[in-house]
Amino acid sequence: MTSVFIILTNYENIFETINCYKSLEKSNFLRKLNSVCIDTKSYEILKSKGYSCEIFSSNSSDFKEFEDNFNQNIPKIVYKFNTIYKNLLSYDYVCYTETNVLYENSEFFNYLLQNIDNNDILILNNETNSVEDNISKTKEKLSTDFMFIKSSRKTINFFNPKSLKINSPINNFDDQKYITENISNLIYKKLPLELFCNCKYYYENFTNINPYLINFNWQINNKPNIFLKKYDNWFYSGSNKVFINLWGMRRSGLHCITNDLLYHYGKENNIDLTYYNDHRTKEFVYNLHNYGNSVFLYEDKLKYLTSPYKEFNVIIIRDVYNNIISRFGINIIDTNSLDNYVNVLSKIIKEFLNIEKYIPKGILINYDKYIKDQDYRNKILTEKFFITKIEPFSSEIPHYGGGATFKNPDDRFKLKIPQDFYDKLEKKTEFLELVTQYFGYDLLEKLKKHL
Repeated sequence: MTSVFIILTNYENIFETINCYKSLEKSNFLRKLNSVCIDTKSYEILKSKGYSCEIFSSNSSDFKEFEDNFNQNIPKIVYKFNTIYKNLLSYDYVCYTETNVLYENSEFFNYLLQNIDNNDILILNNETNSVEDNISKTKEKLSTDFMFIKSSRKTINFFNPKSLKINSPINNFDDQKYITENISNLIYKKLPLELFCNCKYYYENFTNINPYLINFNWQINNKPNIFLKKYDNWFYSGSNKVFINLWGMRRSGLHCITNDLLYHYGKENNIDLTYYNDHRTKEFVYNLHNYGNSVFLYEDKLKYLTSPYKEFNVIIIRDVYNNIISRFGINIIDTNSLDNYVNVLSKIIKEFLNIEKYIPKGILINYDKYIKDQDYRNKILTEKFFITKIEPFSSEIPHYGGGATFKNPDDRFKLKIPQDFYDKLEKKTEFLELVTQYFGYDLLEKLKKHL
């Protein structure tokens, strides 16, 4: 008995694909998931990360007809059917997953093998309530994002791309619609919702269930914070829109790093990113849908706002002693603002020490290392942002940045801080301990010479 586990992907969904792989790794799933990549860029990225992958290929005359008929803009169902059909010819069982399916328990595959029985296909239930009486009898609600298919003459014929009518209108080429309308030709069984959840069902029941997987095919906008807190880093991105969010304390090299990321990500992906300096959280909440591909910088705050879009969340830290002195140099810190400074920076240090997580999928950047250690910078750009062509770090100050605080380095050592600031800081024992733990020095000792 042979089986294969496959996923169809492209560069547009590369981040969701990697999320899917990561969820399998976290669940200690030992079987191999093989990516069938529609484009070479997604193939190269997955291959570079050691994931099993291949480039989609079809030399059949039927596929050529689809290319000609749709002017190369081939519907996804054609790729999907070709991929499943090809594997049904080679394996006894084919398990197909979409990139938005994320895994909690590695036993799901054994469950499928044990419960396929006389069925041709096991398929996701797209209802939100598992009570049979509440399921519509007039129209099945199924999801084709995850299917376990037994190879047989019936299933091979069903998924044969030749079964698709090439002259049909484009809106007839929705794979979920097509399979739902034609699945009566197969013996099928819906997978139990409590084990194979859709997003909405999981949201409504997550305190009472332990699912094998979650299909993030519903966008829940009402209370997304519950999802992110419960499921941590994994959520479905239903848009091509990209947000790069950056948090850090003023005078921490925020603009230098922002400029570097904005330039490299925009060039790598051939997109224009709009930059919003010191963005206002309230404005973001009420106008989220109005933004295009964007870079948001949040200074002196660490508050995350959920969005349904693809995003990179960057937290930046700088040597705290140099940061305090630089802030005094341009009068943006004093005794009255110390409480907020300590509160926000404590959270940032805890992120770096992995004590607490305030920002999902946080990409942590130490400014001092980033500008001095080329290997450190390259690793972040390649592994976190998938940049393939990295240019030397530019010391040019962007127009939205203030540049160096002290034009004459000697002025830094001459700077004096107020005694009441020092006395108040001395009482922030938890903060001082965090500083020592991360930076490895006594902050008060360093600041004494500035009294």
